[in-house]
Amino acid sequence: MKKLITILLLTIWLFANEYNVGEKIEPINLKDQFDKDHNISKLPTTIIIAFEKESSYIFNEYMKDKNNGFLANNNMLFLADISQMPSFVTTNFALPKMREYNYLVLLISNENTAFKYPYREDKLTIIKLDNDKIKSIDFVSDLKELENNLK
Repeated sequence: MKKLITILLLTIWLFANEYNVGEKIEPINLKDQFDKDHNISKLPTTIIIAFEKESSYIFNEYMKDKNNGFLANNNMLFLADISQMPSFVTTNFALPKMREYNYLVLLISNENTAFKYPYREDKLTIIKLDNDKIKSIDFVSDLKELENNLK
């Protein structure tokens, strides 16, 4: 019974701390796929987050015909949650693959950071901002939805 109550309270706490529309997002301090630190105090107008391998494939497909500066030129940032990934997998498979991308991937490696961002299973999270304040939160599950959302 104690375990059930603990799990319930933890779940409530986690979801209570998730960003919502109208809230201001804190500056982002993350490493990229090349282990370089990025301290972003002025956030872009769009943040795209992949929490799972399948949703990151959708974003990679979207980016495959885009030029190197596409994200920066369109005031976008891409985050990938690797906090649940075993370190062996991260080091030997995920990071080498990400280093091949022609775009910046900021890595969420801490569970506490990951829990701040809204998540839906098998979907990319798209957060639109205005002066670091959340205007909208959308969840997309395929390339067409992503393209429509980012127009």
